[in-house]
Amino acid sequence: MEPAQKLKIGSATLGILKSVPVDRGATVKAGDIIARLDSSVEEANVALSRAQSESTASIEAQLELRMIRSPIRGIVTERLMSAGEFVRQDSAIFTLVQLDPLYVEAYLPVSRWKEIALRMPATVELDQPIGGTYVAKVSVVDQVFDAASGTFGVRLELANPDFKLPGGQRCKVAFPLAAAGPLATAQPSEAR
Repeated sequence: MEPAQKLKIGSATLGILKSVPVDRGATVKAGDIIARLDSSVEEANVALSRAQSESTASIEAQLELRMIRSPIRGIVTERLMSAGEFVRQDSAIFTLVQLDPLYVEAYLPVSRWKEIALRMPATVELDQPIGGTYVAKVSVVDQVFDAASGTFGVRLELANPDFKLPGGQRCKVAFPLAAAGPLATAQPSEAR
């Protein structure tokens, strides 16, 4: 079971980080300001433009670039920079993960390929210490087989709106198919 997305968040512009109000473990919503670059020059230009009664649209846009917003609803798993550090366009400030939905990656024998359909429900049983069983739905059925293992991949989406379930854990998947031995093995995700 893995997060739906894992994103490295940076800045579209160069500058000094003025504030970083979120830390590892924080829950963020899409659009939340998660860091700000120093914008004193741009703020002074806005004040000057207002005094001269000219349009401030381009300066307002520059100010927006100095605010770093979360593109997703998720969890901060790493804060890589702090206030006072210099940010470049290739610098990562945060790592965010999207935990709703969670993706369950499973591999089934090629002989079962015609039996798996999109939106088909399946039961996901989590290993301890979390435990429990949950219903997920098939969202991807691979169209290319792995000849060496005689399997094909299936992705299921498991709703997790309250982030109750963490990503990166092992599980078992059971599909509503006729019995024919082990049906699926979920791949363990990488250590985080």
